[in-house]
Amino acid sequence: MAAAAVLVTLALAGCNASEPLAVEAPFNVVGHWTGSQWAKLEPTLGGAMNLKSSNLCQRGADACMNAVVAEMTQRINALGCSQLAPFAVMYRQVSIEVRASAEAHRYRVPAYVVHLDSVFATYYFRALDEWRSGNRNAVPQVWRIAFSAAEGQRVSTLGDMLLGMNAHISRDLAFALASVGLKEPGGSGVPDVVAVNKDIFRSQAPMVALIKARYDGDLNLAADLPKHVSLSLVPEIIARWRLEAIANARDLINARTPAARLEVETRINDVATLRSLLIWRETSLKHPTSTNATRNAYCSAHDN
Repeated sequence: MAAAAVLVTLALAGCNASEPLAVEAPFNVVGHWTGSQWAKLEPTLGGAMNLKSSNLCQRGADACMNAVVAEMTQRINALGCSQLAPFAVMYRQVSIEVRASAEAHRYRVPAYVVHLDSVFATYYFRALDEWRSGNRNAVPQVWRIAFSAAEGQRVSTLGDMLLGMNAHISRDLAFALASVGLKEPGGSGVPDVVAVNKDIFRSQAPMVALIKARYDGDLNLAADLPKHVSLSLVPEIIARWRLEAIANARDLINARTPAARLEVETRINDVATLRSLLIWRETSLKHPTSTNATRNAYCSAHDN
């Protein structure tokens, strides 16, 4: 089945040569949707965690997750009933779970996960702000597909959620991991990256409840998934996407020439884009006018 097959991890090839390339340019605050607290933190994010940094996210302080969640919340509030909002709500709920796990020391090195989470979130913030500012050429193609589907209201609410999830995991996670590195104090950071899967799965029930209560009363994950993709398969799909991102990050880190780096980047973007097109096809609305009228009326009625 095409939709199910495309969700499965793809074979990856490594790159060989001498010196690793720089993996990420400095972040820049984009658009007036960025909150004042995040605007101060974002420019000095990226690169390996630094426990001596004055930037609380760069050093992985617990308080960083409060800043991440606060930034997500102000963006959700600004989005109102836009179909860009369900993914934002879903992402915030995952971040809330990551915050709880970091505070409870469920990770080997909580500071590493907090730092990674803040860098990872910035890829989404930046893509969303570039899109909303009209600078569409600066938005990665997979995000352009997700944002276009949401603003055009062409897919189901679940489709919006899956398109955002695919863009952020299949594309952004590899770049975020390559930026911060796959090592944490005491060894590999991979076990902690994998441990975040538990936070993602824990977030599902409260996230669905929030989105259903606020945006779409008809949201039903089991019913809205393509008929050949069972709900029980979703955790495995997410886990495979995240393992693929780790492998892609290794390839980005090990790229020794611009050509090798470009080859890895192109592969990451192409796979993510193909998945997004198939997700769009599988979740497109058969009767968008009537469906959107119902969905928009529901959201307006539940605007607290």
